[in-house]
Amino acid sequence: MKKKIPIPKGAHKPSIPEQTPPAPDPKLSFSFTFYNQREFFGLSTVDSKWFISLIVRLGNLNQHYVEEVLSNQALRKTLRFHEIDWEAKNIPIQRNEFTWIPEVFLNNPVEYPFFQISVSRALGRIVGFFDASNIFQIILLDPLHNIQPSQYNDYVVRPSDPEHDLYSHLLNRYQKLDALMSSKCPFQDNECKLKENVQMIKADIEPYAIFFVPLEVHNECEQHKKNDLTILEIIEYGLLAVEKLQNNSY
Repeated sequence: MKKKIPIPKGAHKPSIPEQTPPAPDPKLSFSFTFYNQREFFGLSTVDSKWFISLIVRLGNLNQHYVEEVLSNQALRKTLRFHEIDWEAKNIPIQRNEFTWIPEVFLNNPVEYPFFQISVSRALGRIVGFFDASNIFQIILLDPLHNIQPSQYNDYVVRPSDPEHDLYSHLLNRYQKLDALMSSKCPFQDNECKLKENVQMIKADIEPYAIFFVPLEVHNECEQHKKNDLTILEIIEYGLLAVEKLQNNSY
């Protein structure tokens, strides 16, 4: 029989560290940090209703837990959630072509496989992967089901070009016009007035951002312009007023 070792008086009993409760299973959440458009996976074919359907779908998916989505086969089938089959017939992209994704994810297909989730049967798929924090990183939107061509549509890959935001669209159109003028203008560079004007447009738009204001704000700015104030001066006065207001609030 083992003898108990007496604890000296005044000595502290060793404290037992508290057990850290396991982290709760997170619900499905999404990030667009690594989202990109490319050929066959652009948004040139969709309208506002498609975007509404996408937002509603993401909200509904957020009600499910990550582990539930990964392990519940019935749910996976309902969501059409599965890994991308890179050997699928006529697939127009391969994993190594996602060059905009950090290598720690891209070059580790075992830990970070790419999945698809349906927007709906008719509205295409969401493509992405779970990062180390179990956030589903959306890397492509696939409104035309091009990521996994199927027998249902004869394995056809349909065109879907990248769509630009308004500022990028303006720059893109300028670049096309500039290229056209360079290749087809019958005049020499120092004689072509149209090309000179195109270059002036480039100089005007490159240093600035484009922004939109409500019509009533625009009309008020126009009134101030009649008082020999430029739009830039109006904005600068507004910024100074905001700065003064913030300083007075401290």
